[in-house]
Amino acid sequence: MYKGIIVLIILLMSSCKLKNDRTNLISKITEVKSDSNRSIMTSKSKTDSMIKSQESIKVLGTLEKSIDTTKVKEIENLGCTKWVIKSKEIEKSFSKMREVSGSEWNSYCYHFPCSYKGTAIYNGEKFDLYVNSASYIILEKDFKKLYFILREENSNFLQACNCCE
Repeated sequence: MYKGIIVLIILLMSSCKLKNDRTNLISKITEVKSDSNRSIMTSKSKTDSMIKSQESIKVLGTLEKSIDTTKVKEIENLGCTKWVIKSKEIEKSFSKMREVSGSEWNSYCYHFPCSYKGTAIYNGEKFDLYVNSASYIILEKDFKKLYFILREENSNFLQACNCCE
């Protein structure tokens, strides 16, 4: 009986190790750099699947508040109508956020019916900006989406992205 339990524990531990190895492999970003007529493959490894945002963001123009009115109970319970965030608060909070993949964003963050939309400059590029009261920012340009989340409580947001751990 004890041998069976020990074997089960060893199997579980080795599957966790395999999962970590797979996560590290997935977190590698491959870039293709063109050199005349040939392509050179290089790779950069992220030290963690969640990298703290090193770049700053600059919010441009005015922000437009958006509330999904089909979710009346959520709006009342969460305090959406009273939630306000200003451009400077977004820029300050952004420095504390971490860039994550779309699947990580979807697993960690609630999706509240209150948000702001606007435009921002990030890494020298202009992006459509989406700020949700559940502590996340999405930057979108063409077919590129960047997800930034805040895992810790912050007075600028209604809820941290710490769901479902």
